[in-house]
Amino acid sequence: MKAFGIGCLWFGSKCIENEGDVERFDPEEHLAAIQKSLEAIPNLSDLKIDRPENLSIAVSFEAADDDDEIFPVIPNVQIKFKLYLPKRIQDQIFKYRESLTDSEHFEVLIKYGYRAAVAFISYSASVPPTSPADCVVVVRKYLEQQVNKNNKTVDFRTLGPSPFHVDFLFEAAHDGESIDRFRFVDSSRPGTGYGDITVEYNRDRFSSIDAAWVAFTNEMNEQIENYYVAVQCRNAVMSCTYEVEEHLNSLLKLQMDSGLVAFLSRFWKAPSKTRDLMISLLEAERHKLTSTRFLDECRRDGLIKEGSPFSAHTVRRIAEQNDRLPVGQIGEVVRLFEERHLKKLEGGVVLVAGVLGGAVGAIVTLFLGR
Repeated sequence: MKAFGIGCLWFGSKCIENEGDVERFDPEEHLAAIQKSLEAIPNLSDLKIDRPENLSIAVSFEAADDDDEIFPVIPNVQIKFKLYLPKRIQDQIFKYRESLTDSEHFEVLIKYGYRAAVAFISYSASVPPTSPADCVVVVRKYLEQQVNKNNKTVDFRTLGPSPFHVDFLFEAAHDGESIDRFRFVDSSRPGTGYGDITVEYNRDRFSSIDAAWVAFTNEMNEQIENYYVAVQCRNAVMSCTYEVEEHLNSLLKLQMDSGLVAFLSRFWKAPSKTRDLMISLLEAERHKLTSTRFLDECRRDGLIKEGSPFSAHTVRRIAEQNDRLPVGQIGEVVRLFEERHLKKLEGGVVLVAGVLGGAVGAIVTLFLGR
């Protein structure tokens, strides 16, 4: 059997700092730089980079962290290699606990689609390991250390969750006639952390476990890629949600403060803060519409598969975040703030007009009295 974990790992370029640099990006030079970086890594062997004849950039992939870096995705590129990581190194990577992969030899396969890159990290096992997903952690962190160390061109990056929160096994089904090619057997227990899923293949359809593995990674790659696109959509909505919360808290603080200074602050600052809140709400709504449209496209193209854990997680990631931000209710709060400010503004105008009218009347009376 094989044990494996899944993640979103890819090689970015440190030469890209803004969208203008993407247009000048050379995929040939980037792949050459990736190869050079990997060949310099100790314990890495059997490196192979499969690529189409004509290279292109499909999309500028944005990372999930705060630096807003842009990373190119080069479609249909496949990077394969083997990595030997002694138990001692694995335990150093985890720091606070030991590694539970039960192996020191890993096979890494990174497949670039059109929107994201998917990594399958696997190894042979005679019995089910304690935690196959740990292999993603040790490989990811080791490559981060090795690739990003003193490298001026290539940047190894990750989009979480990496690992995908499931410990996977891959083996032949005992009742092969009852399945077509592959099936998922979910033995997860609620409340125990990562899920446990065994992928069974029909031994009559494949000459070996390696042949079945190649077919499985090819078939599942797009589903997993869509899951990580859904993660990007969720992250975009989540970022807007945090901004909305910050602006809303700032507005509430303005309303709760008392005194003359607070009154003047409300009068002058409330409009701009309300505008910022509205902009964040509109951005969130835009990202929610993008998420919903993406999900509809997946359904239309038949990429939401019944019984697939990747499809189930894709739907869940988008649904959970889209339901979290009550745009309509917060919009009502914004409307109330604006109405309140307009009333204060109208009252201020009337007061100023009254004061000015009285002053003008007094001046005219004084002038006529002379």
